[in-house]
Amino acid sequence: MYKEQSFQNLIDYWGERTPHNEAIYDGQRRISYGELQGEIQRLASSLSSNDIKKGDKVMVFIPNWYEYIVLFHALVKIGALIVPCNCSLKGKELKGRLDMINPKAVFVSKPSQLIWMRENCNPCLIFTTRFREEAMTPFWIY
Repeated sequence: MYKEQSFQNLIDYWGERTPHNEAIYDGQRRISYGELQGEIQRLASSLSSNDIKKGDKVMVFIPNWYEYIVLFHALVKIGALIVPCNCSLKGKELKGRLDMINPKAVFVSKPSQLIWMRENCNPCLIFTTRFREEAMTPFWIY
C-alpha cells in the first residue's frame, strides 16, 4: 500500500511506479506520469509562493487542456479549492459568479478573459494560460 491511498497522492503513486508511461494527451502535448508528478509539485510550490494556501478559492477558465489536470492536482496538494468555470461565461452571469466566489486567484485561457478579469476581479491574482501578457504571471507550462 502507498503512503496513504487518497486522491491527493494518486499521481505520486503512478509517477513513482510507472514514470515513463503516458498519463495525458490533450491533442497538443503528451506527458508521462513522471513529468506530470514533477509539474504538479512545481506548480504547487509556485502557488504557495504566491500566497495561495489551504482554503483559498481559485477560479479556473481553462478548457480540457492538460494544464487543467496539473492545476487541479496542485491545488489539491496545497489544500486550495478549485472552482471550475465555463469558458464561455460573460457579462452579468460571470460577474455574479465572481462576486459569489470571491476568488484569491483566477486562471484564464484567452486574452478577452484577461481584459474582463482585470476590470472586475480586484484584488485577485490573475494567471494567463497558453498565452503571455506583459506584467501578468503566466502559467509556466506550455
